[in-house]
Amino acid sequence: MSGQESTHTAGARAPGETAPSRPATDQGIGAEPATLGSRGATQTSRTHVPGEGCLLGVDIGTTGTKAVAFTADGRVVARGYADYPLITAEDGRAELDSAAVLAALRTAIRAAVAEAGAAGAGPVLAVAAAAQGEAITPVDERFRPLGHGILTFDGRGQAGCERLRSSGWEERTEHTGLPLSWIVTAAKLAHLRVTEPDLYRQAAYFLCYEDLLMAHLTGRPACSDSLAQRTWLLDRRTRAWDPAAVSDLGLGGRLAEVAGMGQMVGPVTAEAQRAFGLPEGCRAVAGAHDQTAALTGAGAILPGMAAHSTGTVDCLSLTLRDGPARPFAARGYGVGIHPLAGLAVTLAFGFGGGSLLAWAHRLLGSADVGALLEDVPSAPGGTFAVPFWAGSGTPDLDAEDRGAFFGLTLHTTRGELVAALLRGMAFESRRNLRVLEELGVQVREARLVGGGTQNPRWNRIRADVTGCHYTEMRCRDAGCLGAAILAAVGIGIHRDVASACDAMVRTAQRYDPQPEHHAVYTRMFPGYLAAVEGTRAARAHAH
Repeated sequence: MSGQESTHTAGARAPGETAPSRPATDQGIGAEPATLGSRGATQTSRTHVPGEGCLLGVDIGTTGTKAVAFTADGRVVARGYADYPLITAEDGRAELDSAAVLAALRTAIRAAVAEAGAAGAGPVLAVAAAAQGEAITPVDERFRPLGHGILTFDGRGQAGCERLRSSGWEERTEHTGLPLSWIVTAAKLAHLRVTEPDLYRQAAYFLCYEDLLMAHLTGRPACSDSLAQRTWLLDRRTRAWDPAAVSDLGLGGRLAEVAGMGQMVGPVTAEAQRAFGLPEGCRAVAGAHDQTAALTGAGAILPGMAAHSTGTVDCLSLTLRDGPARPFAARGYGVGIHPLAGLAVTLAFGFGGGSLLAWAHRLLGSADVGALLEDVPSAPGGTFAVPFWAGSGTPDLDAEDRGAFFGLTLHTTRGELVAALLRGMAFESRRNLRVLEELGVQVREARLVGGGTQNPRWNRIRADVTGCHYTEMRCRDAGCLGAAILAAVGIGIHRDVASACDAMVRTAQRYDPQPEHHAVYTRMFPGYLAAVEGTRAARAHAH
């Protein structure tokens, strides 16, 4: 670790690139303001006086919601948080009670707004959300949940995916920019339509969590193009819902309006001001898919940069040049919508992260997850895990994959067992980076964001296993910061996303790969790849 801190970011545009921007407007998304879709409008930033107001970024996650208030230069002035239980069952379901999510949003936002006011930061000027992808909730005409929200890793999407494949949906891959898999929203809707037809017919809308929040704030459901793409129902070329896909699933008129990231949605209603504690004059702005928001909040917005987010899911979000999606989709990746013109986002992820450590905490009976990490040895060891406790992420996207430990002996300690999980997750990152390199994507720096990036031993393992340079961020709530950056652009405090990143993002300590440790993990890596195939062979024989 270098121990040095930096006050500059990678927010500046690459040579020859023009960052998209939009003017501040109160007209809402039905008007014709310049948006990311316009790719090239200009705007003048208005003068912002410190203390005259702040920006609220909301991160709607799998186990809880965070609301963080920032000044225009990226300083945190207030936080609010509320959690909710994850609902799982043996049939593979993974759900949230969306009424509980709405209650948590009200609690977290009210807490952050009150704390910001007490701190003298001024009123909240605008709010935007970073929301988990793929999750969908059926609601009535007043946006009240009719059922639970169905989450990314809900295994029932497998049946829905097979229905879509048999109907020829894979032909739309280039249009959507993503591979068709069991995790996409469309697969969940295809399953729900067959298994709960009455609920499916009754729903006035099917909303992602950003849309749900925007509906309750402004009275109109609006979804950022970044999040809408994750449903597999958006045509990324037009940034509009695909008419054929919408028709096939009987969704006409039942999806949110699509807005560009950082585009004004509208003013917060008087009813919402009372419910969420927001001030008069507050504006709602389209945010982003949580991983794209984290990429933005980390300032990793140029090719060769990535944000490594560890929450319930362990995810690398990478910036690359925009281009054809099919080569990426064929390998399990997507070409996602980026907040800057000419660029794209691709995700390399696994269903490990905090969920694996929470499992270890329950099984091993430690005081908390932090205590588990204190026992992790700093030097490489012979144990590792294939971290497929909830199926595999990219590049395989196989819900039936299963996890395993390797290298255990009668002398294996608790710390070494936990280290095996951390090494396995890092090996998965390395496996993904190797595939992406074959597709022409190289990463020179990964920026650490999320609650799972606060432990130096874990960060050291990531750098040593992958060979990448890892950088901590001053603000680890990068999803909230990314949403706040988009809110700032939406109301004209900053000219565009690049200049907002320059003003609001700060880096901290850096972890460089230790050559001797990296060499050990390089020798172990072929064994890890063989172990992945071994778990699959064992599964095949077990069935």
